[in-house]
Amino acid sequence: MTPAKQAQNVNITAKNGVGGQNAVNVELTGGAVNVSSERGDINLASVMASDFVFGNISGAGGVNIKSERSVYGKDASSLIKGDGVTLQAAMGSIGKDGLAVNLDTNHLSASAQESVAIKNASSGDLGINLAPPEAVMLTSPEALLSKPFKIIFDLDELISKEEES
Repeated sequence: MTPAKQAQNVNITAKNGVGGQNAVNVELTGGAVNVSSERGDINLASVMASDFVFGNISGAGGVNIKSERSVYGKDASSLIKGDGVTLQAAMGSIGKDGLAVNLDTNHLSASAQESVAIKNASSGDLGINLAPPEAVMLTSPEALLSKPFKIIFDLDELISKEEES
């Protein structure tokens, strides 16, 4: 494991990916992480007792973010863009206080101990693989007839309904 980069804000610009096999570990002291890469994957982690707060993370490859606590954007304009996105919040949630994580991707894999709130900023399909948190909210700008839609479901409720039938 690489030592944590501790800072108020972390800004990384790269040509061939960030982190490689070992995630770049960041410990924020109040700001946000911003990363841009022209090629390759972006692999980031927050392994200390801090949340992973991002501004804009954009790459041509996959984006992997792992946090010991929660993962969320610093504001409504924050965005994660990549060929595929993996988000892990070991002891917290993905998204925060009604603010969904904005994604521009074609595939999402997400796991959180608490809730997951995702907004798909692209107009294409989004393939989703979720590990069961308490609740999930997915929002997309387009659906049938080009109208926005939102899906909110409680996995415990769905599991109990399946068991009843």
